[in-house]
Amino acid sequence: MAVKFHIKIKTNENVSSKAISWHDLANAKDKKYQSRANSRSHSTGCLYRPVTLLAAVLLCCSYAAQTGAQSASGLPYPCDSNIYCYGDLLKTVQLARIYSDSKHFVDMPLVDEPEIVQTNFAKLMDDTAGNPSKEQVQEFVEANFNEPGAEFENWSPDDWTESPAFLANISDAQYYKFATNLVALWKDLGRKISPTVAENPEKFSQIYVEKPVVVPGGRFREFYYWDSYWTIDGLLLSEMTTTVKGMLENFLHMVAQFGMVPNGGRVYYTRRSQPPYLIPMIKEYVDYTNDTQFVRDNIGLMEKEFNFWFNNRTTEIKLNGSLNSYKVALYNSQVDEPRPESYREDYEMAQQLPEQQRTQLYVEFKSGAESGWDYSSRWYNSNGTNRGTLKNLQVTSIAPVDLNSLLCYNAKILAGYHKLLGNLAKAVHYENIHENIVRTIEEVFWDEEDGIWYDFDIKAMKRRRFFYLSNVHPLWSGSYNASNAATVTARVISYLKSQKVLDYIGMKYNVNLVGAPGGGGEYDVQLGFGWTNGVALRFLNDFGDRLTSPPDDGVDTSGAPAVDTRSSWGIAVLVSTFINARLFR
Repeated sequence: MAVKFHIKIKTNENVSSKAISWHDLANAKDKKYQSRANSRSHSTGCLYRPVTLLAAVLLCCSYAAQTGAQSASGLPYPCDSNIYCYGDLLKTVQLARIYSDSKHFVDMPLVDEPEIVQTNFAKLMDDTAGNPSKEQVQEFVEANFNEPGAEFENWSPDDWTESPAFLANISDAQYYKFATNLVALWKDLGRKISPTVAENPEKFSQIYVEKPVVVPGGRFREFYYWDSYWTIDGLLLSEMTTTVKGMLENFLHMVAQFGMVPNGGRVYYTRRSQPPYLIPMIKEYVDYTNDTQFVRDNIGLMEKEFNFWFNNRTTEIKLNGSLNSYKVALYNSQVDEPRPESYREDYEMAQQLPEQQRTQLYVEFKSGAESGWDYSSRWYNSNGTNRGTLKNLQVTSIAPVDLNSLLCYNAKILAGYHKLLGNLAKAVHYENIHENIVRTIEEVFWDEEDGIWYDFDIKAMKRRRFFYLSNVHPLWSGSYNASNAATVTARVISYLKSQKVLDYIGMKYNVNLVGAPGGGGEYDVQLGFGWTNGVALRFLNDFGDRLTSPPDDGVDTSGAPAVDTRSSWGIAVLVSTFINARLFR
């Protein structure tokens, strides 16, 4: 029996509802379902003219794509593509479990135009009474989609050099070899997007950018926003300034196109962002190259990126017993539906909740992804604790100290650049914003008793007194009263010692085989994960004259450097990131 659905067709006289099968829709070009209309359908927002039903439906889809399709909740979908971001096709494929990783499917380019793929899907559903087997879904996907990666061209960066000058800072032979291997990986992580993507954007989830990019690697085939800050730091150490400038130009193009930098380089990321590091990235580049013309050319887009966060990701709060109001920033991607790249996982988790709570969970999932901490107990809020499961995510009600600290740093950079350009009124404007955020960080996030900053629960109106490395972010960004620098630094170091955080190893280490990767987490350890390469190169640059590798004790490291993570490496992570001279910029 054919599956039927109803489509409303608005004419001058009335709105009628006609039962249509998937087969009817697939063959509508041979049927003359026509209607005359001089007004838009309130249910779809589409203007129907005397055309075939299929053309009318496609016109609907086109109009929705231009204006932004919305779910039944009234919130937008992750993007306007009813293949990559929402709809029956996406749901059917992702829940069929063809691929172990949900991201695989939404990275696959289309073989034909979206309309043809949708028509083929309609026929599949009609032929199977709306219940295709896993094998039938797989056959459909293989016939209508290409494997991920077809959107890239071979590219090797012209500015890559085998022996950048910073390597001379590394005295240990093992670490020197490690650093040269990391530098070599930049060639493997470089990507150039094919012009075919620009010519046929509707066939790809990949967003076209003109300049080459450096990606994290592995399943992460596209560029990511905040990862790129550390990648760029490593690229600058590697003297790859042309590559860095191109990456920044790509990000600025994203701001011009979307009003902000998306989470990553896919259409399904375009309605959420990541921690706003674009302006600090530009500062790193300009400090290294002295290319002040780049600032002059792009200051407007830098402001646009800042204003997206300052206007769309902030809320006003008042502390208990205080008449003062404070503007705090938080992650808040108000978008419905599962994340396309983790569709099955999000959908199945949401099914465990009452229907009226599912949309909010989807919002929390995307807001957590926007934070870059996806996912962490940092976002769990079960009766004021940081315990629970993903169902206890409350990202949108937690003001993160590091986000507020980062925006504070952004404002400081913008003030300095406007002063450099002679825009004194703008310089004063951003100086005032910077000072206001410093005051907020001191009065809302700083805990005088513990001597550290904490995230703030805007529902319970209290600090979340749990240790996360992000607690230390204001020390890195300088988001505190400069006259208190020595006292604040001493108290933060005392806090770190009291929490014994230097006694533990983070991330995925194999404790049985030195140099081998560990396991667990959302995905397998990636070879040459781009941003961690940048971090490692920064550590080796800053501490290479002091670090020494442990003696070879007969353990097979398979060529990996032996790293004493409990001492030199673990401490270097914290010291280099937060407590070296760069704190006092």
